[in-house]
Amino acid sequence: MLGGMYLWALFGYDPTAGPIVVGASLSLPRAMRAAEASLGDPRGFIGAIEEVVLSMNVTGLDDHFTASGRRWLARRTRSGTVRWDYRYADLPSSPSGPDIEFFRPLVAAGRIPPVSP
Repeated sequence: MLGGMYLWALFGYDPTAGPIVVGASLSLPRAMRAAEASLGDPRGFIGAIEEVVLSMNVTGLDDHFTASGRRWLARRTRSGTVRWDYRYADLPSSPSGPDIEFFRPLVAAGRIPPVSP
């Protein structure tokens, strides 16, 4: 069985603008370090990491990424450190798998970033 992959992104103050920076990693600590480093960008407001697993669509045998429900959100504190909040999202099931909230536009466009080990 394949393990999880972690998609990370930096979002600015305008949530409708989409992510400023995106990335993917096979390791949660590496994804967290990359997201923390990107929070130094003055345009950035919040970092997000979403755990996904590779799944197969039963009707079309297409592969796609499915959210596991594990999510981390990061914000820079006034002292300059980064605070992480873990959240588990109870995701609704659908025939094609649950939506990946933060990364839906990238997944739909087939623009998942290259994975860093």
